[in-house]
Amino acid sequence: MVEGSLPIESFLEKYASRLEAWVSSLQLDLPPESQSRSRLERGLPWIEAEGLKPDPAQATEVLRDLLSDLRASAMSNLPVLDRVLDAVRTEKISGAAFLKALLDRDGATVDSMAERVGVPTQILHFIGVFFARPFLAAAHKGFDPSSVGAEEAGALCPVCGQEPALAVLMVDDGRRRLWCRCCGAAWTVRRLRCLSCGNEDSASLGYFSLEGEIGRRVDYCEKCRRYIKTIDLRAGGGVQDRLPGDMDDLTSGDLDDAAVREGFIPLMGEEVSAEWRRTGMGSERERGGLS
Repeated sequence: MVEGSLPIESFLEKYASRLEAWVSSLQLDLPPESQSRSRLERGLPWIEAEGLKPDPAQATEVLRDLLSDLRASAMSNLPVLDRVLDAVRTEKISGAAFLKALLDRDGATVDSMAERVGVPTQILHFIGVFFARPFLAAAHKGFDPSSVGAEEAGALCPVCGQEPALAVLMVDDGRRRLWCRCCGAAWTVRRLRCLSCGNEDSASLGYFSLEGEIGRRVDYCEKCRRYIKTIDLRAGGGVQDRLPGDMDDLTSGDLDDAAVREGFIPLMGEEVSAEWRRTGMGSERERGGLS
């Protein structure tokens, strides 16, 4: 982060509690479930994110709470967060306008907001992921992950249409599930297939892990040079099946750094992924074929 650091566990614990309360209280004008199911059947995401019309007052309230939690969790005073929080309080940044730009994937508007209040653009994009998620998660209503077959499922989130941040190999049967950082949804996909180009040639699909790491790796495709961070629960010695989440994402920047040094490109938009990346470990690695 800029001008300081955040104790990740403290913030995420508070965020998880807030998220549940937000999702249950947000007022959204959602389309009928039949319309959402029809979208899914046509290969479109369950929700049309840019069509969501959240209550402006609720958007501002969520943003203020989120920023206050971030600031309270900071290990040291972070002037950059103070500036963003002050901009929201004085309406230099409108919560509703910020949320609309995020849902519309309008990065230029987010950049313009950051420039207007004098903060790094990466900070607003970072905050934006956590800000937009409650509204996207609230729009999950009626969505059943099992309705998306693994053979037909693609890399884009079937709920919000954005790219996954992480994959996980489950303990029980080794199935591969993807996790969406933007809305928090998870879905099962075919394991031996590139999420970017659809390559199924095992000779050009592989993975590497950092020296000393257990259960964390980078799955990559030599054909399109894309990669995704993967949590392999089978390497955990009896660890129960679970979905990955923000903690796995935020603390695995060393994998991102190693993958980028090797010339691979993240599936997730680089503008957002860069803020997650941390200065990492060496690039010693163990190579292997995907399994």
